[in-house]
Amino acid sequence: MKILIEPSEMYLLNVGDQAMLEVTYDRFRSIWPNAEIRIFTKAPERLKSMLPGAIPVSPWDRGRCIDHRIFGWRLPHLLPRALAASIRQTEQVLMKKFRNSR
Repeated sequence: MKILIEPSEMYLLNVGDQAMLEVTYDRFRSIWPNAEIRIFTKAPERLKSMLPGAIPVSPWDRGRCIDHRIFGWRLPHLLPRALAASIRQTEQVLMKKFRNSR
């Protein structure tokens, strides 16, 4: 299993955010001890010293790691074609609005 965590602070400088990340990492590790846990960070060396088993991932690689589909891959396959097409259109409109709002 692969797990990807996006912390609230990418440089890992905030002690409170560090604590939350450590707890999250430890809980995932206790539930899935063999999981590959990756964490978005702009400070890979700091992450490695803080959580030695974690794999740092550059936030600039986010597009390669995350499926940007809002409704996922499976939903349209479970619905009639016309409804699935409508969902995909709605999804494209929403994603376009989201990109333009940033």
